[in-house]
Amino acid sequence: MKTALLSDVHANLEALEAVFKVAAERRVGRILCLGDVVGYGASPNECLNLIREHSQMVLLGNHDSAASGGGEAARFNPNAKAAALWTAKVLTPQNRDFLRALSLSRHLDPYFYVHASPAAPRDWNISSTVSTPSLSSSSSPSTPASSATRTSRRSSSAPRRGAFRSLRPSCGSIRSTATS
Repeated sequence: MKTALLSDVHANLEALEAVFKVAAERRVGRILCLGDVVGYGASPNECLNLIREHSQMVLLGNHDSAASGGGEAARFNPNAKAAALWTAKVLTPQNRDFLRALSLSRHLDPYFYVHASPAAPRDWNISSTVSTPSLSSSSSPSTPASSATRTSRRSSSAPRRGAFRSLRPSCGSIRSTATS
């Protein structure tokens, strides 16, 4: 089954609609969202409505948390903080509740998904390099791969001889994955 991993939509409705169009053209069977549906853009409710309708999994990102009442905005740069405060004002109660109910991570056999670090899912710091995740209680040796977005380059990782190796799909690609 083809799976599309989305993240960092940041309320950009036109971009999200284009992604869903390409996913449909390529017959993607599953859409998973790794967080930050809102922030910066002018269409947070519209994007959340589409994500809720089309995604089989949605995780909490730092902008999602900030806009729904989390304290992350205090650590944002001035533009990100202004966007989070504006988004908080315009979110519908249903979308605010939806964001508040999201998880930081999710294990869908055989993969582990996070918006941030597999070892520290609420660590929102952006790193300039892709770090290799270490095995932790949330990413056990039986978990064959994980995916994270809070790096300057999106990455996934998979175990190789007891350590993780980085998998770097090209930006915007939709790849086919085998499922058991």
